Amino acid sequence: MPENESLEEVAEQIADKVKKPRKPVFTDSEIVFTLGCDLTDLAAGGGLRYGIPAGCIINFVGDKSSGKTAQAVETIVANHFKFGNAFKWVYDDCETGNTFQTKEKYGIEVIPEDPKKRVKSKTVEEAFCNIRAFTESLKEDECGIYVLDSLDGLTSEEQNKRADTRYTRFVKGSDKEMEGSYQMGKPKYLSQEFFPQLHDRLSSTKVLLIIVSQTRSVIDPFSFKKYSRAGGDALDFYCHSIFYFANLIRLKKGESVIGHILRALLEKSKTPLPYRKCDFIFYFDYGIDNTGSNIDYLYSLRNVKEGYKLLERANAITWDADAKEKTVQTLKEFIETYNLIDEYKAAYKDYKKSDMIEFLETLNPPHEAYAQTFGTSRTRDELIAYIEANGLQPELTKRVRDKWEANEQAVKTNRAPKFPART
Repeated sequence: MPENESLEEVAEQIADKVKKPRKPVFTDSEIVFTLGCDLTDLAAGGGLRYGIPAGCIINFVGDKSSGKTAQAVETIVANHFKFGNAFKWVYDDCETGNTFQTKEKYGIEVIPEDPKKRVKSKTVEEAFCNIRAFTESLKEDECGIYVLDSLDGLTSEEQNKRADTRYTRFVKGSDKEMEGSYQMGKPKYLSQEFFPQLHDRLSSTKVLLIIVSQTRSVIDPFSFKKYSRAGGDALDFYCHSIFYFANLIRLKKGESVIGHILRALLEKSKTPLPYRKCDFIFYFDYGIDNTGSNIDYLYSLRNVKEGYKLLERANAITWDADAKEKTVQTLKEFIETYNLIDEYKAAYKDYKKSDMIEFLETLNPPHEAYAQTFGTSRTRDELIAYIEANGLQPELTKRVRDKWEANEQAVKTNRAPKFPART
C-alpha cells in the first residue's frame, strides 16, 4: 500500500474495481463453490454437497510445492467458468510470491501481471479492510472469492510501530530496552477482531474467504504436533474446512518434471463426513487434470505400494457401462458360447485370463460380439482422449460420485437409531 494512502482509500479502490453490472445466474438458495476437481469437491462436501458453500472461511495449508497456491488459483478459475460474469474475485498476493502465468494457461488473468495493479496487503488490519470492502462491493446477483496468500506474510500495525521505534533508538544510540509486552499484536488482533468479525460478516454473504498458510516446523519438545502455521487456535475455530496439501510424487516425461500427484487431506470439516482425503494430478502447463484424476480413481490405477505409478491395468480400460468384466469365467463362457473351444485349444493349453484375452483380441477376422460383450479396450491416454473428444466429462463425474458415495455407504455403521422417534 502506498505510504500516502489510508486503509479506507485502498478499500474504496477495491470496491470500485469489482463493481460492475452483471446478470443474475443464481437459481439455488445455497451458493456452492467448486474447487476445480471432482475428487476434492467430494472430500470437501462431506456428504452434503459437491464443494464448499459461500459465507465461510477455509484454509489451504502446506509446505512449499505442496499445491496449496495452485489449488487456490484453480478454484478461482473454475468458479469463473461456473458462474460467468456474476463471479468476482480478489487474489491478495501478500507475499508477492505467486508466479503463475494464468493468462496463458487458463485464458484469464487471476493475478494481474503488473505489480502495480495487484492487491497486496501488508498488515492484518489492512487485509481486514480489503476483505470487508470486497464483500460490500458485491451486488445481490454476484458472488465471489477472496484469496489471502498468505497469512504468514502479514505483520500488524503494532509490530511495525515497534520496529520503527526500535530503529529510532538504534540511530540515536540508545541502549535502553523498550518498555511494554513483547507479545506481538498480530495474534491478538487475529483472535479478537479479524476472525470473529469476518466470520460474522461472511456468514450473510455469497463470498468465500480462502486463507493460504505455510507450514512451519514445531520446535517445542512438549508439543505433539510436528507442524504449525500462522493463525493459531482462532483460525482453527472459525474455519469451515482446513485442507492440508502434500506432494506425493513428481511426474516426469523423460528426464523433465512436468507435474505432481498431490494429496488433499481435510483436517477439519463442518460436515457429517470429515477427515476425507483424495489424490489428484497437477501439470505445470495445464493445471489440475480433473479427467485424468477421475479415471485413476474410478479404475483404481494407482496405489501406494507401487509408488503411485500407473498399474498394468491402465493399458486396458473399458468405458462401456454395460460391458462385462473380463474374468476367467466370463471369457471362458464367451469362448464356449461362440464355439471357439477347438480353435482356442489349438493355440493355448489352459484357460488363463491373459491367454484368452490375447486369443479373442487377435482373432482374424475379429469376433463382432466381443466388443459388444466386453466393451472397447483402451489405454488410459486413449480413454482420456475419447472422453474429451465426445464431451463425456459429466458422465465421468457421475460415475466418480457414484463410486465415492458407494464407498461411503460401505463404511457406515448401519446401526438402528439410538433413540426412538418421538410421537
